Amino acid sequence: MFRPYIQVRSAAFNEYWGERDGWGLSLGANVNSYLGFELAFDAFQETVDSPSLGPVSEIAISHLNPEIRLRY
Repeated sequence: MFRPYIQVRSAAFNEYWGERDGWGLSLGANVNSYLGFELAFDAFQETVDSPSLGPVSEIAISHLNPEIRLRY
């Protein structure tokens, strides 16, 4: 039975600052009980601030991951 799905997620990698700096989105479908497809995107961004200088650096990571699942 064909079953499409969507998943949205967020994450806080540093709870001390109270920021939600990571997020992701997945779109997929289970074609039947043996075959499934998914396309997942995740991103992370962090800014390092100095009290006297302001923003000092920024780190960003993102990836796109296509998947084919075969089950038995």
